[in-house]
Amino acid sequence: MSVSKVDIEPAMVPIEVQATGSVNQPASSAGAFKPEYTLYKPSGQTLVGQLVNPLYSWDRWTLTAYHDVHFVQEEWKIVSTLHNNTENMATKKDTYELGSTVTQGSEHVNSVSASAGFSGWGISMNVGASSESKTFQSSEVSRKETHQRDIELSPNKSLWIYQKIFTFRLSIFFVWRDTQQFGGRELSYAHGSSWENIVYLECLQTINCDEFCLMDHIIKPGEITVTIPKPPRREEPPSVCQWKNLNGGSQQALAANYPGAPR
Repeated sequence: MSVSKVDIEPAMVPIEVQATGSVNQPASSAGAFKPEYTLYKPSGQTLVGQLVNPLYSWDRWTLTAYHDVHFVQEEWKIVSTLHNNTENMATKKDTYELGSTVTQGSEHVNSVSASAGFSGWGISMNVGASSESKTFQSSEVSRKETHQRDIELSPNKSLWIYQKIFTFRLSIFFVWRDTQQFGGRELSYAHGSSWENIVYLECLQTINCDEFCLMDHIIKPGEITVTIPKPPRREEPPSVCQWKNLNGGSQQALAANYPGAPR
C-alpha cells in the first residue's frame, strides 16, 4: 500500500487530480475534461482502437493476438466522502484502488493478457462540443493495488472524491504464420475449416484510473452519450488455420495466455 498526502485549499473548488501529484493544480492541461454527470456511454460505433499482443515468434513461426477495444462506459464513481465538522484543520484518510481487472470472461483471457498494450496507449471521444482524451499509465493497467493518502480538510468543509473508471469490451482474434507452409500467408486461428469458424474471445475489463475529482458537492447522477471517431483496424486474414496446424510453441503460448481459446 502506498501513502501520499493531499492538501485541500480552504476555498475549495472542483478540481481533477492525479493521486500521485498535488491537487493544488489540475493534473492535465487547461480546458481538460471535467465530468458533469457520473456516467458516460457511447452513441453509435464503440471501437476505440486495436491493440496488438505478440505471443510467439521463433524461426519461421509467429502468433499474434489482436484486441479490438470497445468502449462500454466511463464512470465517475464516488470512492470517499469526508467531512470536517470542526473549527480546525483535520487530517482524513482516503483509501482507493488503481489497476485493472477482468470482470467477465476471465476463464477465456487472463488479466495480464487483457491488459497487454494498454500502457502508454490513448483514446479520444467527443462529449457534445468538447472532447476527452486519455493515455493509460502502467500503474492503471497493472494488477489492482490499494493505496492510501492523507487529506487535509479545512474547517467546516465536506469533500466528495470521485474516481474515473473505464469499462471496455475486448474482442480478440489470432493470426498465425508459418513462412514455410500455406504459401507463407498469415492465417486466422479458427475452430473449424472455414472463415465462419474464426475464434473470437471476449471479456470485460475495468480500469481504475489515477484521475480523481475532488468536489464540494455531489456530481449530478445521470448519463450522457459520447461519440467515438472510428479508428483504423487490422482485418482478419480470410484463410484459416486450426490447433492441429500450430507448432508446439504457438500452442503453448496460446493456451497459457488465452485458456478459453478452443483447440
